[in-house]
Amino acid sequence: MSDHSHDAHEHHVTSVATLVATFVALVALTVATSALSFVNLGRADIWVTLGIATLKAALVATIFMHLIHDKAFNVIILLGTILFGGLFIGFTLMDSRQYSPEVEAYSATVEQQAYADKLMNEPAPAAADAEAPAEGAEAEGEHSEEREAAE
Repeated sequence: MSDHSHDAHEHHVTSVATLVATFVALVALTVATSALSFVNLGRADIWVTLGIATLKAALVATIFMHLIHDKAFNVIILLGTILFGGLFIGFTLMDSRQYSPEVEAYSATVEQQAYADKLMNEPAPAAADAEAPAEGAEAEGEHSEEREAAE
């Protein structure tokens, strides 16, 4: 058993008012992100959305994960991780459009398109006619092992 005695009401590091304010801010930022989907900002759209998401992540890390009350070393580690993650993503994004001028859209020639249209409009070949077995007779292939054993 533990030698420590615990009071019924331990003091929480962050006040309830701060937690509620953070929750309200997160809900407001989520509503802003959803509302942003109805607004066309062009190329800035993704950056604004990522900025809001980063702000939400920072709020969660500082308030709910108590980094605001933690040692500075842990904050430095977190910021370093974010910095290097951003660098890796940035280098990847810089290379994503490198070869786009060389990529040509596929366009079918007139002959290829005509052949594809012909194939799409032709009916499927009909199935070969076959006689149905008489009532009580076995279909070909059914129970052939039993028949061979009896003969």
